[in-house]
Amino acid sequence: MPNNKQPQPLPTRKQVIKKDPDALIIGLTATPCRKDGRGLGSTFVALAALSIVNQVLRPFNRSEVLSIAESAAEAGKKVRTMRDWCTRHDIGRRIEGQWAVSRVALAMFLDGDRTALAAYLAGDRSSPAVVGYFERCQVPLPRQASALDRHREATLSGVDRRVESEVV
Repeated sequence: MPNNKQPQPLPTRKQVIKKDPDALIIGLTATPCRKDGRGLGSTFVALAALSIVNQVLRPFNRSEVLSIAESAAEAGKKVRTMRDWCTRHDIGRRIEGQWAVSRVALAMFLDGDRTALAAYLAGDRSSPAVVGYFERCQVPLPRQASALDRHREATLSGVDRRVESEVV
């Protein structure tokens, strides 16, 4: 006998919050800065504006780059597999329509060193684990940030904080 019972609608966000007002609520949005200038409402007390940009091959150094064919040969895999790994595991990026694979990220991935790969993708170029891969792959480490770079970073961070406080 078929079940004619209609599924119950899911509770709304406000209904869930009302049931447990002391719960920690974390909201995620792809658009923290609304065009109309309004905030995200009273639900969220604070807004953390994050810019998550994959740092593979940043700063760019030609000696770190393998073509998709070179990386496939080094890994003993097919080119199609390398493209898939670049997309899924962020070991390369497209530059002017061509895949550029980081020999450093590829070595980390092939070694199964997820910790070092995560650090590399987050922009770490100074921890011993990451430095070790640069050395092993014979890729020069990026230069240390100059005073101008640090000033630019501090300025951008200040802009992020102002936007964050305006949106909340």
